[in-house]
This record gives sequence, structure tokens and C-alpha cells, in this order.
Amino acid sequence: MNLCRNLNRSLCRFFLFIVGDDLNRFMDRCAVAPIGNRLYRRLLTGVRLTLSIASRLVSKSERTGGLSTKLLAFRVFRADSFAPIPLPLLFAVLLLTLAVAPILSATATNSGIGGVPSATNQLTRGWTPVPLKFQIQKPYDLQVKDRYSYDAASNTHDFWVFFTDKPHDPPPNKTTARTEMRLESFRDKERMFDAKVNINPGTFACIAQVFDAAHGPVTMLIAHPDGSVTIGHDVIKTNAIGNWWNLKMINDPHTNGIISIYIDNVLVHTNLSRGPREYYFKCGVYSRKNSARSEARFRDIKVLEKSDSTAPQETK
Repeated sequence: MNLCRNLNRSLCRFFLFIVGDDLNRFMDRCAVAPIGNRLYRRLLTGVRLTLSIASRLVSKSERTGGLSTKLLAFRVFRADSFAPIPLPLLFAVLLLTLAVAPILSATATNSGIGGVPSATNQLTRGWTPVPLKFQIQKPYDLQVKDRYSYDAASNTHDFWVFFTDKPHDPPPNKTTARTEMRLESFRDKERMFDAKVNINPGTFACIAQVFDAAHGPVTMLIAHPDGSVTIGHDVIKTNAIGNWWNLKMINDPHTNGIISIYIDNVLVHTNLSRGPREYYFKCGVYSRKNSARSEARFRDIKVLEKSDSTAPQETK
């Protein structure tokens, strides 16, 4: 019985590894495809969650020797009623999985949605690049070169600031120190900010914003010394320090428009925009209280405009 139980657990884990890995990759690719079917997307999310729960239950069963999972329904049994799956059925399911997994991968690849470059193409399809126009905001008593540099060879903008630096405007301005790129304002069409980001250790600063020109920031991305990036109380990325990752911010300025934040082409946050008015994007380092030195680099910064977006009517 113990041999059967151990073999059953091992096969369960093997099954979950194969199905979970391939379905997760397939669903990650589908997440950026123009599926348009909300029910289908919810189904994919449900399958992903079920697989995750089942995998954890198998892990727990290995630790406690009690819990188990019944594959077809992922039904949880009590510790005193372990019921292994019939081996012929399990082998049949495994063979079916091995046959279906390559088809899933081939389907995703042939659809042109496999890998990060294709994901980027899906998100930016229907968007047109606009000229990059910006100004650098830095401590008012320093030169731009004292807190900002640009490497043309790698198309990398480097921003750094000390908490003890002066604000970007003279008194009566009392905001904390910053070195930021303030991009061109827009109000007519939906726009996207797209760049690779690399944050230095010790950074505690706002690294990107969607900004309402008249009333201040709408969405702020805060980098923390522990490597997390947050919006409000939500953690949208971990392990953000010392490696390059992609950031996309999309703002729809229409009535009931949405601000969408993507990390490595995966949607991680949405919130309502403020309707028709003037907006702009910002990136760089805007120091937080009790920080020391903050630094972030942005590579291949692009601003894109949605081609089929019509100009919103601003309300007075």
C-alpha cells in the first residue's frame, strides 16, 4: 500500500508538473493575444488556479502523509481516507497529456504569440510611435549632468538623486528631491509609455507616474529597498533590483478610461483614469521620506499613441 501511495504521489507530481508548466506557458501567451472572450480568459485563469492549488496539495501530502488529490476533479480527501487513483487511469491521462502538450506549444508558436518579443508585438499592435519629447527635472541648484546621464550607444537614461538634495523648483516649493523625465503632455488619444527598467540597490523612490497636469499624480510606482515595486498597497513586482525588466503604462483619457500597468508584458494593475484632461508620463527617481541615494536606469524609452483612438471631449 505504501509503495502504491508513493508511486501515486510521484505520478501526480509528474502530471501536475507537465500540465502546469505547459498550460501556464500557453496561458501566458494567450493572455496577450486578442482573444476578446472574457469567459475564455476566466476559464484559463480558473485552470491555472486549480493547477496551482492541486500542486500545493500534492506538496502538502508529501510533508504530512495525509492529504491527496484525485486528478480528474482535484478533489481533496481527508487524512484517514486516502484513495489512490487507479494506475491504468493515471497512465492514460499521462499519455494524453504528453500528446496534447506539444500541440499546445505548437499552437501558441504558430499563432505568433510565443515568447516576450511576440507578447510585446501583441500589446503594441495598433499603436504608433510618437516623437520622444521631454524635459529633465532635477534639484534646482544643480546642473542636469550632476544627476542625469544618457548613453546613446545603449539608449539608456540614468537618473539618481539624494534625499538631501533640493527640490526641482526653488522655495516655496517643499517637495522632496527628484531627478525625473517629464514627457510631453497629451489629451487627445490613448498613450503608452514603454521602457526597460533597472533599479539600483538602496533605492526608495517613485520611479514612474501617470500624471494629471492640473491635479497631480494619478498612478505612482514606488520602488522599495527590498526589491518590490508597489502601487498603493499592491505589490506589482518583486526582485526588481539589479536586473532589466519591461514596464508599460497605458492611459486612456476618455470618460471612464482605464490606466493599465504591465510588467514584462503581463497586466499587473488597473485603475480608473480621470477622464478628458491633460496628462503626461514621468519616469526617474522621486525620493521618498527617509531614503538615502536612489537611482534607476531606463532603456529604449518609447511613447506610443493608439491609432484608432478618437479625441475625447473635455468636460468643463
